[in-house]
Amino acid sequence: MKFNDMNSLTCIALIILTFCSSIAFAQDTPSLEFRIENFAVSPQSLPPLIVRIANNGDEPIEGVLTPELPDEWEWSPSSVEAMIASGEVEFVRFTITRGKPNATNRYPVTLTWQGTDGVELTHQQDVYCASAPYFKPTIDGLIDDWEDAIPVTFGEEGDKTTIATFWNRRSFSLMVEVEEASLTVPSEEDDGTPYDAIQFAIAPRLSEGGSSGRYEYLAVPKGEGQGECRFLTGPDDASNDGSTATDWQACPMVDADVAVARTDRGTTVYELSISFRDMSLIRPSEGREFYFSLLVHDADSQSAPRDWGVAAGLSDSERSWDGWQRWNGDAWPDDPFQPPTDSRTLWGMCSSKY
Repeated sequence: MKFNDMNSLTCIALIILTFCSSIAFAQDTPSLEFRIENFAVSPQSLPPLIVRIANNGDEPIEGVLTPELPDEWEWSPSSVEAMIASGEVEFVRFTITRGKPNATNRYPVTLTWQGTDGVELTHQQDVYCASAPYFKPTIDGLIDDWEDAIPVTFGEEGDKTTIATFWNRRSFSLMVEVEEASLTVPSEEDDGTPYDAIQFAIAPRLSEGGSSGRYEYLAVPKGEGQGECRFLTGPDDASNDGSTATDWQACPMVDADVAVARTDRGTTVYELSISFRDMSLIRPSEGREFYFSLLVHDADSQSAPRDWGVAAGLSDSERSWDGWQRWNGDAWPDDPFQPPTDSRTLWGMCSSKY
């Protein structure tokens, strides 16, 4: 046999092996996906435990779902029977009758699914309390006013991001602290060089898992502690599919207080306040639930943006370019197989963190 023939056979064998491995992987991948929604109020206020179950298979699936919450927590019922049709999503609720907050605002929950077909699945997830207490902070690039917020922190050491929110009758306030090596502001020439920014979306929660669109914004540093906020897209914009990059500098400037400042802790603080007048579908009130998510664009990292949706438990099947608007200067790599997660995670408005 000639050397070239041996190479050809080797290539064919590798192709067959890869194909068979793909089939085996597909067969081993469970048809069910589980995600636990954030708590919209603090655990001592007894939020429901809401579990999203998606059936990505071709057949309906039946079984029993059993959660395990942190020590000293109590809930009912202990288990719930569920049937999920093919291609459908169901939400299962448990009532928390005793909850206890902790300093990290991160609560490990384990789900066990026992299918009637004998298949047993386990899902583990850290659940956050994602809620905005009632308060109006001063927007100055400092975080002194945020002591009574309910922060969520995600990411690894040296690459962490902290999100905190407040609300009052007139405005929604957001603070994002980003661990990063430096702060990169847009160039005056706007030559397409990546720069730092935060991109966030707010949407009404009309039903379990339902929404009528999103308000999406981009906050960009301008240097010397200043920043600006642009409106990227809204619920009535039919072109907000993320397929093409938007010239953010041509987008409307938002009437918002914005500060972006470096700290002596090696972090960048984005702080802003936006009027609810510009988000007519969001009605501020205690107990109101809505959707919120965030992408952090760090020009130094040379990687995809930090995605709050991943920390909140969104799966790969919930990734979509339609979930976010692209813009010139963003740091998304050109990889169609890894779009960001959908821009909707549960958030709430409460009176206080206490």
